Amino acid sequence: MLWVKRFQPDRQIAIDAVSSLDTLTALLDGQVGSVNRMHAVRLDGHFSRVTLRSVPRQAPPYRSVSEVVKDQNVFVLENVQGTLVGYRFPAFLSGVNAPGYHFHFVDLERRRGGHVLDLASASLLAQIDTTRAITLVVPDDALFDSTDFTASPGGSDYQPALRPNFQRPAPR
Repeated sequence: MLWVKRFQPDRQIAIDAVSSLDTLTALLDGQVGSVNRMHAVRLDGHFSRVTLRSVPRQAPPYRSVSEVVKDQNVFVLENVQGTLVGYRFPAFLSGVNAPGYHFHFVDLERRRGGHVLDLASASLLAQIDTTRAITLVVPDDALFDSTDFTASPGGSDYQPALRPNFQRPAPR
């Protein structure tokens, strides 16, 4: 899934030293207001450590996420300026997106980045955009209409059916 947001922060928060992603998310939960709302978050600063992952580029037929992450590349950046961007989804939307925070990082030069697994920083500036609405657009095609999503989430038919304009390879 891809989430896009016209980011318009409601507030800024200066964050002192954090030693882990868990520490950061607990601190943010105390600052965002209601955890039953959706929050887009941007954090800028100097990171003493950021542990990231990236996965190889995929091509049809798409593998499930659980299969793709088996080939993930985990790496650590140290003493780097950059930006974390992400969302916090509430628990009641777990059928739409995993609840909690999901962050991605990019360095100041926009050359290195990935999905954030852990981090440490002496200070960060957080900007938070709380929103009440999301728009969910689903594919408008026969493949989506005929897929049984209850049968095997993550199965071979699941992900192709969620990708608009997906072309299933011709049988050999």
